[in-house]
Amino acid sequence: MLDSATGLETNRGLVFNTGAEILHTGDLRFDAAFNLFDGGYIYNANTGAVDMTVTKWTSLVSGGGGIPCEDLISFQARCKTNGGGAHRLQARLTLTDTSHDGEQVTMTVDGETIPVTIEGQRAQLSINNADPGSHTLELTDPSGCFPSIVTECD
Repeated sequence: MLDSATGLETNRGLVFNTGAEILHTGDLRFDAAFNLFDGGYIYNANTGAVDMTVTKWTSLVSGGGGIPCEDLISFQARCKTNGGGAHRLQARLTLTDTSHDGEQVTMTVDGETIPVTIEGQRAQLSINNADPGSHTLELTDPSGCFPSIVTECD
């Protein structure tokens, strides 16, 4: 297995035959989160038995989910006060294009995780009647793309 940042080998696995059992690998496939699946079978030459196998290799892609940080333009948050004094907490994630339309990201507001669906090239969150004071908003999936934002509801 190779390190995604450096390209150096971090883990090596050996596949070998024991006795009359012969391993056959098959097609390789990725899922949406870039996990690698290797399908195959083990054939026993003595008995003719065939055991089907699927091995999952966990993704090394950083950023989580299937949305890379490179597909994100900005993450913004603010607290808006309406004429009656009520506060509305808002967050917006802007993407480079509409290729992730319908997928979900996760935003965290004061420690509470909230799934938000991408529409077009934006994911928008709006919380009515937010408490006065500071609020911390963070994009947690994909993670590590933007710093958390602290906004004040006065």
